[in-house]
Amino acid sequence: MRSPLKVVLVLSLSPSHMEPLPTFDLNSLEFQSDFRFSTLRIVTTTVTGASITSISPPVSRASPDAPIVIGIADLGNGATTLLLDNAAVTPSKGTFGNITTLTYQPPALLTPGSHTVNLSYAGKTLNYAFTVLNAIIIQASVAAQAGTVDTSKGGFTVRVHQTRESQNKTTGQRAEQQLAGLLGANIADLSSANANGTFGREVINFDEAGNSAGDITGDEAIPGIPGTEGGSDNIALEAIGYLDLKPGVYTLGGVTDDSLRLSLGRDPRDVTSVRRFLRSAAPPASWCSPTNNYFAYGTFPAAHPSIRRIRDSGSAVFF
Repeated sequence: MRSPLKVVLVLSLSPSHMEPLPTFDLNSLEFQSDFRFSTLRIVTTTVTGASITSISPPVSRASPDAPIVIGIADLGNGATTLLLDNAAVTPSKGTFGNITTLTYQPPALLTPGSHTVNLSYAGKTLNYAFTVLNAIIIQASVAAQAGTVDTSKGGFTVRVHQTRESQNKTTGQRAEQQLAGLLGANIADLSSANANGTFGREVINFDEAGNSAGDITGDEAIPGIPGTEGGSDNIALEAIGYLDLKPGVYTLGGVTDDSLRLSLGRDPRDVTSVRRFLRSAAPPASWCSPTNNYFAYGTFPAAHPSIRRIRDSGSAVFF
């Protein structure tokens, strides 16, 4: 087996215009201003004994639930000592071929900000730091009230509103106004609806005519459409469901060709709830993910934050 080589890049930089030399990070080779190489020299040295082959999490924007995973080549029976934020921890150890992998899963979510890892292995040391992204905490205050959610049942509660008046705005705000009855009487066909005027559905995948469309096939007609006057336009739709979240980290997003809004609040219809993400998009449909797309949740054992999607007659969202 060949011995591993240590590669050292020796760079000589000169600016493309009369400004100070740029700052750069050799680890990621991400340069922050215009430059050109005038000299590049590669110096190699042979590494003897154990050597680091891989490290995670990444140095920036690590997930709050990220494990510490370090690969070591040719460790053999060499001793290891691992510290996380200067506290000794005990990782699990596995060996495949000549690679030994140390894995440590912190018992709690890592707090946003900087963390340090210090490893002693076979008489050598590794020191590095990583930064955990500033995740949004879903607080206990946004959970549904106890006893209001039957976790043995899934699905959505769907409310459909159709107006006689023509609607030419494909926005979430217009759908909110229509659902509130501000844009005209509801002429959707509610003859098969529940007593409270809603429909129960396990899957939200609708087409106005009930034809398969889009990336997900198997569409069904929008409940209550065609309406009592036979039309299939000027529609606003609301679908409410609940997420049974355990402590952990989640990524929330959606696909929209018009608008998408993410709010956190106990009542899914409370328009004053804190809005964490708002996106207005023109067709074609595009994936939308909040800027802070990791949501750390761990303030209490289990909860049921509600999700609510409103749909106007020109947009569609898939969960």
